[in-house]
Amino acid sequence: MCLCIVVLFFSFSSRSVSRLIDGISISCPFTCPSCYSPPSRDQYIICVLFLRSTYSNNPAKAIDGWDNVIHTARKLIRFAQILEIPVLATEQNPKALGPTDPSLDLESLSPEQFLGCFPKTKFSMVIPETMQIIQERKISNIILVGIESHICILQTALELLAARFAAQPIEVYVLADGVSSCHPQEVPVALARLAKAGAMVTTSESILFQLQADAARPTFKSFAKQVKEEKDGTRRALDGLAKNSSRL
Repeated sequence: MCLCIVVLFFSFSSRSVSRLIDGISISCPFTCPSCYSPPSRDQYIICVLFLRSTYSNNPAKAIDGWDNVIHTARKLIRFAQILEIPVLATEQNPKALGPTDPSLDLESLSPEQFLGCFPKTKFSMVIPETMQIIQERKISNIILVGIESHICILQTALELLAARFAAQPIEVYVLADGVSSCHPQEVPVALARLAKAGAMVTTSESILFQLQADAARPTFKSFAKQVKEEKDGTRRALDGLAKNSSRL
């Protein structure tokens, strides 16, 4: 049973630039320094999809590396506050399976930043409520974190990769240090399938530095301090979860 996904959405001000290299015209959508444009922060969204609170009571019998998944989810929410990224949440059949884990501390977000929590029965997070937000904010890049890798993460990513909004494809990022399943061997199989389908498999620290983009930005001092505070937990999550991507 799929129980949680954490999703970070953001949008690049992308543009396809044609350049002449050795007499050949090459279209380059931010694949070189002169073409890359940092993301616009008002187009980021973190979407938390049902981090089930009952898993925290007995994680050893539920999800492999559960504590590491929770750490990465909490880390993203803390960085969302620093980078002023709005957050929304979804819950998988909460009447039967329980609410989102309170340790994520979603209540710490301001009313302007937390966009609400939406119940769902569908394994994918692609539901009308979330898609309305994605469309209205013109989101084009989405980061997925959580569980289960081979169910909710997989179905969400595949559906988003197939989707088209405003004639622009959606890029999907899956964090190797922030996804897991009941059986650890499900993870590398799911990540390999997602990579083949076009998803970008990366890490939480890598994508967060991509979002910060520039040390000259005013948020960098707080950003760097939080990176140091998260260092030990980040290392544990990498050691415990990212090993599952070694077969990619």
